[in-house]
Amino acid sequence: MGLGLYISAEIAKAHGGRIEVSSDDQRTVFTLLI
Repeated sequence: MGLGLYISAEIAKAHGGRIEVSSDDQRTVFTLLI
């Protein structure tokens, strides 16, 4: 996990949120839920 994604995950966690990841053959999507 890169530094930016780590920081995003910590911010989400601090606010009771989370990061979800989905991927297929052509892309990966990170969704930040707060």
